[in-house]
Amino acid sequence: MASIWRSRSTHSMRNFFMTILRSMTLPASLFLMEKNARDLQTGYLYHGYDESREQQWADKTTGRSPHVWGRAIGWYGMALVDVLDYFPAEHPQRAELINILNRFAEMAVKLQDKKSGVWYDIPNLPQQKGNYKEASASCMLVYTLAKASRLGYIDAGYKKAAKTGFKGIQKEFLKLENGQLNLHGTVSVSGLGGKPYRDGSFEYYMSEPVIVNDPKGLGAAILCAAEVEKLDIPQTGIGKRVVLDRYYNSEKEKDITGREYLWHYVWGGWSHPGFGLVQQSFERLGATVDNLDVEPTAANLANASVYIIVDPDHVKDNPRPNYMTPENADVIADWVKEVAYCGCWQTTAQTVN
Repeated sequence: MASIWRSRSTHSMRNFFMTILRSMTLPASLFLMEKNARDLQTGYLYHGYDESREQQWADKTTGRSPHVWGRAIGWYGMALVDVLDYFPAEHPQRAELINILNRFAEMAVKLQDKKSGVWYDIPNLPQQKGNYKEASASCMLVYTLAKASRLGYIDAGYKKAAKTGFKGIQKEFLKLENGQLNLHGTVSVSGLGGKPYRDGSFEYYMSEPVIVNDPKGLGAAILCAAEVEKLDIPQTGIGKRVVLDRYYNSEKEKDITGREYLWHYVWGGWSHPGFGLVQQSFERLGATVDNLDVEPTAANLANASVYIIVDPDHVKDNPRPNYMTPENADVIADWVKEVAYCGCWQTTAQTVN
């Protein structure tokens, strides 16, 4: 869970985290768990891993705990797909995160109960006596599959598994009682070690209480429902390319290492001068976003459906600002006429509004 950076709060925090992200290797917890807690034969991710092999619950050969736990893999999946929102697109190890996510999605569908569409508390042992369908894990896994498939990280075919899972959640866990919609079926907690000692046995997992409207389930259910709803938004942006100018607006700041970076009205920015929400709005409709760091030409605007110029620089913003020239204006005007003629603008104008 700690791998999900929620750095929208302040601009200074955003700078701090992005500096770390640009310089760091693959998020350690995500990488180490996949490397050590994953069984190579089954693809299953086990609940815990002890490098020392000293814990009673740890296998003396692999270091892994005895069982796969539903909510543990649910949290892991959500962390994977959410951290990609903030992990820089240019980072050399971003592709490996997506590879891990693809292996995870394959495992999640393999563990999905074919009859109900949801996941069991110990998802690889659905027939074992006492095992039960668990709400929080099911909501987290549906969220992961829905978001990852919508954003193109995994194959679009996984949308079917997400929708099947959501129908299962509605049937198995949601109950209207005394005028209130309640979420049943969330295990209160499951851990390893500690006092009293939790040995990771099947019997231990089955001993933990199952709660109605547990916050860990409710939060996941809300996120899950919102994400599944997005799957049915008309993908009017598919094949469209939204280009954001970084030539006329190229203000730079220094991060905590002294390195300069573009910060003003940029994709992925969540502080006041950021376009993170705008980016998500375009991507939700299936469009792709891009940057243009040089002056516009007929060639580099040829495949653009939308071209955005925001708050061009002056000398106070940039010691060497790039000003609009008559030649630049002619290029943009010709592009607008071409886009309007081919019918692309009518589609993207709605997106901008």
